[in-house]
Amino acid sequence: YYLGSSMAPTKTVVKTTTTTATKGVLTTITKPTTITKTVTKTVTQSPTYTLTPKRKYKWGIAPYYVDDDWYRVDIIGAQYYAEMRGYELIVQNPHGKIEEQIKQIRYMVTGMGIDGLIVTPCDAVVIIDTLEWAKEQGVPIIATFYDVETDAVDLSIIPDFKWIGKRMAEELIKAAEKDGVSISGPVFIVTGPSVDYQSKTLTEGEKEFLEKYPDLEVVVLECPNWGTDEAISRVVEGYHGYGRPLAILANNMTTGVGIVEGVKTAGIATPRGEEGHVYLASFDGCKSIQDAMEEGLLDCFADIANPHIDCIAQDFLWIIKEMGADKLPDVGVTIISDPTKSLGPQPDGTWNLPQMGKEVKGVNPWAIAPWAPAKMTTFENYHKRIQTGASIVTPETLQEFKKYSWVKLVDAWLG
Repeated sequence: YYLGSSMAPTKTVVKTTTTTATKGVLTTITKPTTITKTVTKTVTQSPTYTLTPKRKYKWGIAPYYVDDDWYRVDIIGAQYYAEMRGYELIVQNPHGKIEEQIKQIRYMVTGMGIDGLIVTPCDAVVIIDTLEWAKEQGVPIIATFYDVETDAVDLSIIPDFKWIGKRMAEELIKAAEKDGVSISGPVFIVTGPSVDYQSKTLTEGEKEFLEKYPDLEVVVLECPNWGTDEAISRVVEGYHGYGRPLAILANNMTTGVGIVEGVKTAGIATPRGEEGHVYLASFDGCKSIQDAMEEGLLDCFADIANPHIDCIAQDFLWIIKEMGADKLPDVGVTIISDPTKSLGPQPDGTWNLPQMGKEVKGVNPWAIAPWAPAKMTTFENYHKRIQTGASIVTPETLQEFKKYSWVKLVDAWLG
């Protein structure tokens, strides 16, 4: 399966069938012959756990915004998941404006009586006072995608961007080595603003892996506005300044599209398998990125779980409400998602959260758990943090990934 993700466990059932056949020539009957064949099939095991809330909890979710297709299907998926679990999910949309997000959180707490809050902060500093106020009202809080420096947050669930960056770089080097290409020359990392957490930690992971190769020259090219046009310009400028790169990595969707268009603009777009191919990787697997991989121009992309993170956040709120925050997994524990095992600590030392999931409008993104395995850590001594995995997709695994990608959800849920 595609790297960095996990699936519901399967078991292989081998069935032996014995058939009695009669051989004959015209009407002459000969002795029966026994033919034995083995049929192998894979059976996905049915969930054996139960997670039943004592009542219908009302969760509030305050995302960064719900203004693009990625976020739309993330939130729609969270709403479907709430229905499956028996929760109620109240959704607000601040359109990326911290002032609106603060008003909406205060209204959900005082006007709607939410039992728990999931928040992706529009501004991780300005939001602190509001979250501390909400915690004083008895509302447990989980931060998703971006973290906040306050112990008012009970738990954060954040993609492990540094690990993802390492894996993206690793896949490009593996592809080049497989092709017999010398691991030398410039490698461009096309980033967003240097102060952005996602951009900074992806870059740290990418550089950490690439710097193990002494003949590589790692060049960081910043796009302060995450712009596609900026990324195109950086690739062209980098090519003229440093020469033809061995590889280029981009740290979000818009810069991912930009590096593909950039190699075309620079005149160095050569399909995979041909001499002079520049190995490309992108964080985010939108449709144009998937198309570029199929065209042979892009060799790897990473995609974080969608809609899973804002789904499992609801289950962790349920644990906090009914069992207490001290029943969350201990720091250092690996969290898995196995529907055949019970909720909580396992004999092997892991901690299991069997996510709910069924088909909705022809797709079931919860058939896999690309966020797991995940690691429980801490965030600067403020609170616990779950660092999740991601899907690391290569040309060999693209078709399987497409069945569950957020692009598929856009087609099914948004029409």
